[in-house]
Amino acid sequence: MIKKYFMIHFMLTALAIPLALCIAPESHAGDIGVNIHFGVPLPLVIAPRPVYRRPVPIFYFNESPEFIYSPFLSFSVAIGSPYDLFYDNNAYYIFHQGYWHRSSHLDGPWRIVDYRSLPPAFHRHKIEQIRRYRDREYDVYRQHRRDSPDKRYSPRYNRDYRERNHRDYREERRPREHGRHHH
Repeated sequence: MIKKYFMIHFMLTALAIPLALCIAPESHAGDIGVNIHFGVPLPLVIAPRPVYRRPVPIFYFNESPEFIYSPFLSFSVAIGSPYDLFYDNNAYYIFHQGYWHRSSHLDGPWRIVDYRSLPPAFHRHKIEQIRRYRDREYDVYRQHRRDSPDKRYSPRYNRDYRERNHRDYREERRPREHGRHHH
C-alpha cells in the first residue's frame, strides 16, 4: 500500500511540474527553475581557465645584421635592422609589440621571454632609453667607420675572435720546457 501511495504521489508531482510551467504567468516565465535530486548530489566540476598563448611572430632577415657593442648598455645592438634587435650572452633578443623574444639563432625559433628572465643588463634601461643609446652608437659608428673598425661586431666574427684569443692565451700559459728552472 505504501509503495502504491508513493508511486501515485511521485507521478502526480511529475505531471504537476510541467503543468505548473504552462500555467505560470509570462512575467515570471524566465525566473522558473526546477531541481529534482535523488540520492547524493553530483560533485561540482570546475573547468580550468583556458590558457591563451600569444602566437610568436616570425622574424625575417634578408642578411645577417651588423652589431655594435654599446658600453652604455653593456650589450650589442643591431644597426640597420627593421627590429629592435640585441645580442648578449650568446642569445639574440627582439623587443616587438610590447614583448621580449629570445633565440639562440637569428632564424629562430623565437620564444616570448618574461621580463624577469632577461639578462641583468636589460633591466638597467627602459626600451626607449635602449633605442636612444643604439641610435647614438649608430651615429658615432657612421661618422667614425673608418677610424674604429673594431667597434663593428658580428656574433660569428666575435666568436672566432674569442676562440683565437683563447687559443693564444692557452699557448702562453703552457709551461715551456726550456724556459723554466726548477729548484
